[in-house]
Amino acid sequence: MEFNTNKRDALDEAVKPRDIKAQTRDWTSLEGFVYVISKKMPIRQNGKMINCVKIGMSNLNTREGFDKSYTRLLNFRTTLVSFNLHRIYLFTGNDYDANDDEPMGLSARDAEQLIHKLIDNKFKPKQMRIWFPGNRKPTEWWDVKEKMIDKFLKFIDNSIMLETENPPVYGTGFTKDGKIFPVKFPVRPSYTGVQVENGQLVRRQSSRLIENQKYARPLPVRQTRQFLDMTKKQFRELNRQQRKEMLKSEEFWEALLVGKKFVDPKMDSYDDGRYPNKVITAVIDGKKVYKYSRESDKKQFFVQFEPDLTPSQERAITQKEFERAEGEMTVNEALEYFDDIRNQYIDSYDFYVAMNKYDKNFDYTAPVQQPAPVEPVLSISRRQRRPRAPPKPKVKNVPQNLKGRFVRKQFTDGNYYLGLIKSVGRAKGRLGSEGDDEDKTIYANVVYEDGDREDVDFNELSDIILSKAEERVYLNLHNKPAFR
Repeated sequence: MEFNTNKRDALDEAVKPRDIKAQTRDWTSLEGFVYVISKKMPIRQNGKMINCVKIGMSNLNTREGFDKSYTRLLNFRTTLVSFNLHRIYLFTGNDYDANDDEPMGLSARDAEQLIHKLIDNKFKPKQMRIWFPGNRKPTEWWDVKEKMIDKFLKFIDNSIMLETENPPVYGTGFTKDGKIFPVKFPVRPSYTGVQVENGQLVRRQSSRLIENQKYARPLPVRQTRQFLDMTKKQFRELNRQQRKEMLKSEEFWEALLVGKKFVDPKMDSYDDGRYPNKVITAVIDGKKVYKYSRESDKKQFFVQFEPDLTPSQERAITQKEFERAEGEMTVNEALEYFDDIRNQYIDSYDFYVAMNKYDKNFDYTAPVQQPAPVEPVLSISRRQRRPRAPPKPKVKNVPQNLKGRFVRKQFTDGNYYLGLIKSVGRAKGRLGSEGDDEDKTIYANVVYEDGDREDVDFNELSDIILSKAEERVYLNLHNKPAFR
């Protein structure tokens, strides 16, 4: 069913079904729901339309006790404009929620997480992360062919009832023409008690019947839990035995890749393609640099590159152009340019590909647009270009990246002197123009090659600072300053 507020009666019935009004004490025991939605979207501008499916969850009430109902689905209209709604599964509270007065929707959340893992294991569909305007992080979607959607939904119906520890109390399905129907779940066995025989989980003969489905732990639930635990255990063992070998070390990749040259006219949407020749300059440890980033950034190494310039290009390139042409990529992306190295270390390459969910056939440089003019512009990316990580600014809005840059200034004696920016910030102890308040102007503290030092304000600095290309030329022509 296309989600539409004109079908409010159907939506209200889905989150407050009359069939369970008494069972849920006028729906007051309901705390959360899991939803299944889909939308056809292109993975690139004017590209092929694919059927993107998302499974998510939401609370039904706020911590303050206000009714949220299907507000989460309404919010999708801001970014998606239109989409199809396939399922809503309702859940009551969980014994592990914070307390009865704070609806956390933990049962719905646990079910959503479990279904994600089971789908990945069963169907292995391609995953996409879609960035919407105004969102702080991407949302995850699956590429599910339309002809597979009924089988896909049937699998969810069965798994969410039989394999979750706290099953839904009700499910609503939606047809293409806007009608609703109660989901026909399989019968969940109401017992607890399993044992291991010959290495396999089986139902114990003395298993105990349970009246409340919420506390039943039948064989399918135990088998799914065993599967998830084994998956975690195997991953931990992989970490211990092989992860270090496949990750390699910063020194290993540095010796292998630094100095290698490759050609790519457009590394990402920032690169205008004017300087397609690149050279690898460094390998960095994500654990040291991206301390506050997502977990996968901490556990791998990144390859930094910059434009490989001819002497004439070095003289002509501006700082802004240089920064657009430089950047950073994952190890597997770097190995795409060097077939011999990739084939030699194919295990490491495959490991990085899996960790970064990288698809070499996907165009990461292209923005993605919805087909209709009214649709918002989307950008799909499984990795986002990270600029070189600058140190945290000590003063708000202070451009700390100027530290370490060179200036060339002419003094009253008529001579030019090379200077190095040692720090950027407010000059301590300097008074303002009125003489009584502290001067809040931002200065660059510069030490010159003759040992002299001064604070340079930013108006003057813009006239005397050297571009990176100018720095290279000047330092090649002269002896390297001692203070470098």
